[in-house]
Amino acid sequence: MQSVQSYCNPTPLPQYPKGMWVPLKTSNDYGWIHPAERNDFREAADPCVLYEDEKWYLYVSCGSAFVSSDFITWEHHPIDPYNLEYDPRVIAYRNGYILTASRSPLFYGETPLGPFTELGRVKTPGGKTVTWGAPHLHVEGHRVFAYWGIGGPGIYGAEMDPNDLCQLITEPKVLIRYDATHIWERFGDHNEDPTLSFVEGPWMYKRNDLYYLVYSAPGTEWKSYAFGYYVSHHPLGPFQYGRNNPFVRKTDGMITGTGHGCLADGPNGTTWAFYTCLVRNEHNFERRIGYDEVMFDAEGVPHCQPSETPQPKPGSRTPLSWEPLTHNRPFAHSSCAHRNASGLYALDQCMHTWWLPAAEDVHPSLEVYLKQPFQKQSTFYLRAFRIQWKEMFLDYEAGAPPRPIGYRIDCKFHLSDPNWKTVVDCSDHCEDLLVDYREIPATEAQAVRLVITANPYPGKLGVLDFTVFGDVANATEELAHMEHTDHEEDPHVF
Repeated sequence: MQSVQSYCNPTPLPQYPKGMWVPLKTSNDYGWIHPAERNDFREAADPCVLYEDEKWYLYVSCGSAFVSSDFITWEHHPIDPYNLEYDPRVIAYRNGYILTASRSPLFYGETPLGPFTELGRVKTPGGKTVTWGAPHLHVEGHRVFAYWGIGGPGIYGAEMDPNDLCQLITEPKVLIRYDATHIWERFGDHNEDPTLSFVEGPWMYKRNDLYYLVYSAPGTEWKSYAFGYYVSHHPLGPFQYGRNNPFVRKTDGMITGTGHGCLADGPNGTTWAFYTCLVRNEHNFERRIGYDEVMFDAEGVPHCQPSETPQPKPGSRTPLSWEPLTHNRPFAHSSCAHRNASGLYALDQCMHTWWLPAAEDVHPSLEVYLKQPFQKQSTFYLRAFRIQWKEMFLDYEAGAPPRPIGYRIDCKFHLSDPNWKTVVDCSDHCEDLLVDYREIPATEAQAVRLVITANPYPGKLGVLDFTVFGDVANATEELAHMEHTDHEEDPHVF
């Protein structure tokens, strides 16, 4: 079996969980994009990563944990209690593990996956119960510190009793506040509203002698959602605003709204930002998970560029040059339910459109032509592909849950070839992957095709994204040819 060279966002986690707001769709009006037609959706957000016994444990909102031994492929593991609230956080402490979440008490388990038993709610030195949002616990030797905050007035911090974590030994204090002069913290997709911000999701990361208090703003429903940080020489401050804020941010393409997560240690001494990605087709909180490496410069300033193309496997310094080959290329679909659901919308690099085949199309297919008619020699190496499904059929209460989807990927070496060659066959797919990313042994092609071979819900399964990644197989020869052509057949020359 060929070793995996890459990872790609959004992270292809098996069995993405049911959205937190799905059970509330008839009783709570908040956040629904289409109030008159509220469809069920899946959601994973607010990631927390724990490294224990040469494995990484990824905890996400909506009740799931995932485990990986290579930092690329993740196995699904439900935890008990299954779904506390948003923002689950787990730390290793003494001989066990502590679990908490927004508006939740503390829990204790003997393994990273539980089962966890309740310890109680956290109280201040004066005996007042702390009802925290987006909490995070940081262990520093024999001391433990708590951080929390969603919205105003900012991020709180306090020290905990190491022998009784339900008891704070310092009064909570505001460590950082929303500052409207930090334009990226302002509310809205374009940070246009200075009167509001959700400064939230704290995470403490220590590197060398510096404490990085990471936080997010202005709100998870916006493309502008991002990571910022403050630094200090003490876990409770005083803190100084980070010089290159926001240091994790992406507002265009398929990966946007890259906030509220964690910094985690990865393979070979690397540091990684795990973050939330925005979907927002059915509800404001419809989201996915992504992650990318954080690089620190000589002065300890963190830098991270969220990605949506294949990246080298964690710990590798071998660069990849696999670019999207299928975005907005000429295509042909076997069918579409209506004009605004054509195959184009699986290729347009947008999370808000999708290809929806007709209900009577038993094995729908989408062909994409990589070589242009006026190109003389271009052939491409296919290296990997990503599929993101659009589940218009989801209705948990009515007995229409997610199901595995069968498909295959075909290619043609020449456009004129009469037959297609199958390069990946997942027709007997038995794993539920809402996002599917796979590498392909380097294959030369001028056209590629997606065929859905097993569709559990005809007419209600869409393809939000079909992207094939690769490079030009004969770029040097093509460039040389361009230097000696008169462009007579090039439609771009007038």
